[in-house]
Amino acid sequence: MKNIDVQINFSCNKKISVLFDIGERFEIPTKTQAKKFQYDFKKLIKENISMLSDLQSRIYTSYRSNYLQLPTRTGRDILRNIREFDKKIDFIFKEYAQGNGSFLYRAIEDCYSSINYAALLLKDHGQRYKSFMLKNDMNSLLGHLNNLEKSFERDKRNLDMNFTHRKKQNIKIVKFKAS
Repeated sequence: MKNIDVQINFSCNKKISVLFDIGERFEIPTKTQAKKFQYDFKKLIKENISMLSDLQSRIYTSYRSNYLQLPTRTGRDILRNIREFDKKIDFIFKEYAQGNGSFLYRAIEDCYSSINYAALLLKDHGQRYKSFMLKNDMNSLLGHLNNLEKSFERDKRNLDMNFTHRKKQNIKIVKFKAS
């Protein structure tokens, strides 16, 4: 079974923190609250990955069913997005370095956009070539994906608001001028 790695960090001044999203960290007063946050964070990620994987398999099935009718470029674009989804899923479950949890939300957002784009390409093909069954199936899937993404954002925000001890790190952005 795949497991998501979210680390709790203990600093020398006895602050407990969890890296959360890119450039953000929660400073949590007690170890018990940190463990609860870690549990809720993992649960949210696993639920969304499970539902996204189901949607991705439906898109892949529709892609394979309509493979012979798809223009070459459209087929390549759909397959590229399906593979991109697989890469992002692998990224979520690998342990690259300490603090990998800060990249999980971005990887999930990339998964949503990959699936969304592949479904839009299939829907467009269905509309263009009058494959109403494919078009309607993709409309249904896109609606489900949209609801799932809204739910994910709401749950992420709720998880975010449960911890009022959040501290954002200030990151300086350096812009380079072309010479």
